This record gives sequence, structure tokens and C-alpha cells, in this order.
Amino acid sequence: GVGDGEFISGVFNQTGGDNWVGFAFGVSGTYNLSGDPSTSTLCVDELGTGLELISGTFNQNGGTHVSNGNELILSGAYNLSGGTSGSIFTVSYHEHIAGNNGSTALFNQTGGTNTTQGNLSVGGGQDSFFWGPVYSFNGNGTYNLSGSTSQSILAVGGNEHIGQNGNTGTFNQSGGTHTVEGSLEIGDLNPSSVGIYNLLGGTLTVMGEIVNNDQLYYSGGSLEGNLTNDGTVCLNGIGVRTITGDVTNNGTFNVMKTIAQYTGTFVNNGAYISDPTLNIFNNLVIGVNGYISGEMDDLFVILGSFENNSISALWDTSDSSLAFSGEGVHNLYQAGDFTWGALSVYDSMLNLSGTGNLYVRSILG
Repeated sequence: GVGDGEFISGVFNQTGGDNWVGFAFGVSGTYNLSGDPSTSTLCVDELGTGLELISGTFNQNGGTHVSNGNELILSGAYNLSGGTSGSIFTVSYHEHIAGNNGSTALFNQTGGTNTTQGNLSVGGGQDSFFWGPVYSFNGNGTYNLSGSTSQSILAVGGNEHIGQNGNTGTFNQSGGTHTVEGSLEIGDLNPSSVGIYNLLGGTLTVMGEIVNNDQLYYSGGSLEGNLTNDGTVCLNGIGVRTITGDVTNNGTFNVMKTIAQYTGTFVNNGAYISDPTLNIFNNLVIGVNGYISGEMDDLFVILGSFENNSISALWDTSDSSLAFSGEGVHNLYQAGDFTWGALSVYDSMLNLSGTGNLYVRSILG
């Protein structure tokens, strides 16, 4: 038990026992934590202006690491592995992954449980924090999440920010389970910030809203949450890319050589570019400045209604197919004139309305 801080510039190996630290905890060297999580525990109780700062390397393959109180700052590298019940990392407040003075901090999770009860920021924390001298941790950050969905879990109780304050944040998810109770913001309004989320596998679930100001790539796994896009979203890969929730696109949606499915209402105020893809919408609403660009092998299937208010000259679906599927009456409203290669109506009735004209080469169904 250490009441006034513990600072490690060498190597600390813990395979059992209880290491309790008060006020501040700093690792500029290497800390290796393993063993049974019930009998091998590191507990940091930060009081006042204290914090936990890892500028070196923290390797956890077992044991329990609890950070209570103020902030946890990772400006070095954290490697978390092991099973969800065999390797436990808990932060009771905010967790920041940002290098010092422009460097890049790295969090690698191949297993175990990382629970942040406050906010998680990857790349660009606060400008400075008082810990003796002023310490800047306003650098870049990368989080790599992999492993099975049952054995590698990241749970964020607050909001999550990827890339902010003019820095770069990158989140690469090829496996594991990632849940956010609040909102997930990718990038911010700072033109120097870079926020990138690569979803290649695993599950991403956001209870609040996903706000993409920069780059979201979705090529595997599952994505659940309402999405507002003011940047670029790319969907591709073999199989079905399903976004479970409502989507508002004010930027650019690129869908390439995949099956894209949207379970909620998709409002398109920007660009939706298909190259080529089977696009399945529940309800599709096109804003005044929104447009769709498709090719000969692109198919747009509407399960509910289609409201088209576009006046954009960039609209191009003359070689693409439009289909309505599902029992009942489907509504197609359009304010302008639009051309499709084919119109198909499957097991249903189509009701046309609006002031525009619908031009098609063929009608099927």
C-alpha cells in the first residue's frame, strides 16, 4: 500500500497479491500484470488532482486493474489480453488515449474486458492536465480491438470521441464487442482533426447516436445505432452490411460491391453513390440537394415508401433498377423528373404522387 503515489521507470511484475496506490500512479517503464483476477489486483485511488499516467508499456494478461477517481491517461502502450472474466480493466471516470506532444498512444485489446464508466477519447484529449508540472496529452491515438465477441469486450458508459482537437484518432475493430452507452463521435469540427473508424468484424452497438464528421468504413461485423453522417461512409465487402437504425446522410455514402441494408428511415441530403450494390431500404427520403448515382447492375429495393424531393442535377439512375417489395401499398412521391432503367413491383401495389414525371425503360412484376 502506497499512499502518496507510485512511479515505475523500471519493470514491475505482478502475478498475485494486492498493490494499492493512492493519489497518483505513473508508469514510464513496464508493468506486467497477470494471475487470477480475484487474487492479483492493482487498485489506483486518485484523489484531488491525482491521476494515472501510463507513458511506458502496460501488459495485462490476467489480474484486475482498477483506476478510481480522476483521469486515466495512456500516452504509451497498453496491451490487454486474456478472457473477459480472467483479465479485467476498469476505469471509474474518463479514459484518454493520446500521445504526448504529438506522439501516438496505442491500445491493443485481443481479449479481456475494458470498462470505462465515463468518456473514452482516442486521439486528442485535453490540452493539458496538472500533475506536478503541466503535462500535455493532446496527441494522436489508436485503438485496436480484436478477438471473439464473447472474450474481448470494450464497454463505454459515457460518450466516445475518435480524433479531436486537431489530432488523429483511429479505431480499428476486427472482432470483439464494442458498446457505447452515450454517443460515438468520429472526428470533430476542427479542420485539422482526423477521425477514422474501421469496422471489419465484431459488433458495434451505440445506444445514443453515431456522428461521423470524418471517415467511417464498414466491411464486416455488425453495426447498430442511429447514424448522422457529415463526412464519408464506405460500405463494402462480401455479405450483407446492415445498419440497424435510422440514417441521415449529409455527406457522402459510398457502397461498393456488397449488399447494403438499412432497417430504419434513410434520409439522404447528400451523395449516395452505388458501384454496384444491392441496396435495401425500409423508408427512403431524398432531400432537395440529395442525389443517387448508380450503374447498370445497381438495384434499389424499397420495402416501405420512397419520398423524392431532389432537384439535384447530379442524379443519375438511368441504368439502375428500382424495385418495391413486400405486401401492401407502397408510396412513391417525386417532385422532379427522374429516369430509371427498370421499375419492378413485387407482390404489392404502387401508388404514385407528386409533380414530377417517372421515366422507365421497362416495368416488371
